[in-house]
This record gives sequence, structure tokens and C-alpha cells, in this order.
Amino acid sequence: MTTPGWLWVVSRNAVAVQLMHGTAGRASERGRRRPRAIFDGHLSAYPLDDPRESSATTKAEMATIFDPTTRAAVHERVARLRPDARPLWGRMTAPQVVKHLGQALKGGLGEIPVGPPRGPFSRAPLNWLVIHLLPWPKGKAQSPAEFLGAEPAGWEADLAELRALIDRTAAKGPRGDWPPSPAFGAISGASFGVLTYRHLDHHLRQLGV
Repeated sequence: MTTPGWLWVVSRNAVAVQLMHGTAGRASERGRRRPRAIFDGHLSAYPLDDPRESSATTKAEMATIFDPTTRAAVHERVARLRPDARPLWGRMTAPQVVKHLGQALKGGLGEIPVGPPRGPFSRAPLNWLVIHLLPWPKGKAQSPAEFLGAEPAGWEADLAELRALIDRTAAKGPRGDWPPSPAFGAISGASFGVLTYRHLDHHLRQLGV
């Protein structure tokens, strides 16, 4: 009788599960063990049944708003936004997108009230996988209501606020006290930095910059 073991093979944009089979001899030596993983803002490893049999570890290398170079590139893209830009997907106008991004950053900074975590991605491991690894759909996911519906105050005013919010978020850093996300629940500061960058990048791409 063989004993199956699981090895998660992860890449930046996909998660594949590969089934590995041990021999009966190995099964008698090790017994059955469940795979383990560490979700602490970084993926440490998904070992085989006995981690001593594999020294390989996998770590997601994702852009984060806490990196100064990445943040500067985001600011450069924000500077190229235009109020009449036609979104490549979705129904929000450019001013609504800018306001939405600002509201999401305010939620992360605790500057506006947000509801409790809810939805399928509000717990590990799904929240970690969506933040760090899986591609995001275009125009399919529904943002939390707290980050939608605020009326734009004016293009230049909202852009200036967005720039300031990006910098305040970065200044808080990965060791900051981050509140639970309404969509992703309690996550580490490192994951928050990745989530913030990916959300900004997603909507900047939506507006063609």
C-alpha cells in the first residue's frame, strides 16, 4: 500500500498541486503526515511528508508598496492618469476609480469605518493565495461596499489625496498595526504591502497606465 504525499508547486500567477507517491517502505518509516505551510506574509515551504527529504523552499517574489522603487513607479503612473480615460474593463469612470483607490487606502489606514471580514477569501489559505499568487479577474470581483459609492470631490483634489494616501500607507510599513481587511481578513503587514500594490496596479492598468 502506497502513502500519498502532497507537494504544492507555486509560481507567481498559478498554483498547481502535484501528487507524489511514496513507497510502502517509506510509509512504514514515516507514517501518514499532513502537509504544512506557513502563511506569515511569505511562503516558507510546502514540504513533502518528511521535510528532510527536500531542501527546496518556495518564496513568492511580489512587488510591494513598501519598496521605494516600486512606489515611485506607481506615483509616475498616477501622474499619467487623465479624467477622460476610458477604462479597459469595468463600469467605473476614471474619477470613480481614483476615488475608489483612495477609499481602499483609507480603510487600510483605519481612517474610515469598515465592516468585519466576510466572503470566501477572508481566511487563510485562500486570502494568502489571492493576495500573493493568483491572477485577479478583470471586472468580475466585487469590492467591499465601504470602498465604493463615495462621490469624487474633483479630479485634482482626489489625485492629490491618492498620492498622499499612498505615501502614508508606505510610511506605516510592514510592521505597522494593520486592521483586518473586509475582503481578506487578518493579514500580515507584508501581505498588506503586496495587496496595496496589486490593487493599485490592477486599477492603473484598467485606466491604461
